[in-house]
Amino acid sequence: VPLDCAVDVGRPSLVREGHMDEIDIKLLKNVSEQPDQPIRKSFCGINTKERTLYRKIVALEQNRFVKFDTSQPGKILVRITGLGKAEIRGRTEPTSLPRGEAP
Repeated sequence: VPLDCAVDVGRPSLVREGHMDEIDIKLLKNVSEQPDQPIRKSFCGINTKERTLYRKIVALEQNRFVKFDTSQPGKILVRITGLGKAEIRGRTEPTSLPRGEAP
């Protein structure tokens, strides 16, 4: 499926508004765990429509959480950026509390 066929450019990106959902985070984690893989490989283990996943990965790219590599003819590879890595870290690391304070 060509990437541009799956993009719904009429809708605002929820990622841009700061509202990442579980699917966005799972996509980021998949890309982080398997960098420079074809885009469809980042969909593994996510149970939703492929069209939705393409829209979400494009929104992540538009907001610089992932980067597409189109240098190989017929392939779109995806890798996570520093911003994407920071987003994952921010959601998996516990918030640090000042000394002596309990959660």
